[in-house]
Amino acid sequence: MSKVYVAQLSTRLDRSGPEPRRVPSRDVSDAARFGEIVHVLQPDGSPLLPDPISTVAALRAGLERFSADDYLIVGTGHPVVLAWATAIAAERAGGRIRVLHWDRGGERYVPVEAELFAQAA
Repeated sequence: MSKVYVAQLSTRLDRSGPEPRRVPSRDVSDAARFGEIVHVLQPDGSPLLPDPISTVAALRAGLERFSADDYLIVGTGHPVVLAWATAIAAERAGGRIRVLHWDRGGERYVPVEAELFAQAA
């Protein structure tokens, strides 16, 4: 079964309760139609980004089993983290990457596939 990797989930500050708290800004549950959802990094409020070496190491560890049969959600999280995650996932999958794009009109995830690295002849 394919897996759906969420590189980093965006959050927002919810002030509706007695104490403000960070909550996911996007519901990714629709992506479960494509496979088991795997969260790679902590939500975007985490301190990982100021330390690129640790962030890339955490992405490499979290995407260690990413394959060409899996998907990556790239529409939520810090843009730099998403770029790194896409590069690492493509490397793990031999250049082929499948991402899930959020279709606002259809209110669902749509798969998009590309070959990012040319294969040597």
